[in-house]
Amino acid sequence: MAKPTKQTVTGVTTSTPVGLDYQTSAPFNVSLWVQRGTGCTYTVQLTCDDIQAAGYSAASGFWVDHPSATGLTTDCAVSIAYPATAVRVNQTVGAADSYFTVIQQGVEP
Repeated sequence: MAKPTKQTVTGVTTSTPVGLDYQTSAPFNVSLWVQRGTGCTYTVQLTCDDIQAAGYSAASGFWVDHPSATGLTTDCAVSIAYPATAVRVNQTVGAADSYFTVIQQGVEP
């Protein structure tokens, strides 16, 4: 089993992108958990951008909202069953800490 990758998101900001191994053998399974900070609203976002490319900036990248984790005001657990290169949390409201955990099946960070 892969080790979880954990991040803290504080205030209105986006987390650092968590890279995913999109070339892993089938099936592609990623679990995402967010423990929302008091008063926070957030969205889980995915990209197919090459986040390892020279000069890449997550701020100008193409990010798509996860269809089951958009504008949430509660904790969530969602999954991704289709390939993506990275995931992040975009916290749009609140100053408290939210906690973001990512686990990809069969991949060691």
